[in-house]
Amino acid sequence: MIVSVSGFTDTVIEEAAKCRGQELVLLLGEEELTEVLAAPASVAGLLHRKRDHLVTHGRVHLAAGAKPRRRRRCPSSDLPALEGG
Repeated sequence: MIVSVSGFTDTVIEEAAKCRGQELVLLLGEEELTEVLAAPASVAGLLHRKRDHLVTHGRVHLAAGAKPRRRRRCPSSDLPALEGG
């Protein structure tokens, strides 16, 4: 399980869906974390829904209001050179 209050990039969401045949990676966003903290008993049902959605439909289940972050990570070769070194 990966928890992020700042959301997930499209790449992370795609990779979680792609890996479902090997290992399940469940993503828990800010809204869902807030839900679980407010009602700890809801965690079992939430994880069950997330697992079923991923296994059955091949899609990552995120809260209705969660929006994927569009930014993709840049390869390290795209980073600027350090000055003075």
